[in-house]
Amino acid sequence: MGVIGGRVVQTPRAEKPYKVVLEHEGNVADSEHPVSTVREGEMLIRRHSPAPPGRDEMREWNAC
Repeated sequence: MGVIGGRVVQTPRAEKPYKVVLEHEGNVADSEHPVSTVREGEMLIRRHSPAPPGRDEMREWNAC
């Protein structure tokens, strides 16, 4: 049950202004995670996503 993608969306009337929607492989439902900022959402997506091939050879991958 790996994560295959994610996106940050606005949630204007919610407790936190954004949420991350993670898409899972197979028939597993998407999961939603409230976040305070877009940057926080992007970092959450990176933590749950597999690293791209050849990541070890790259000097700066998703540098924040």
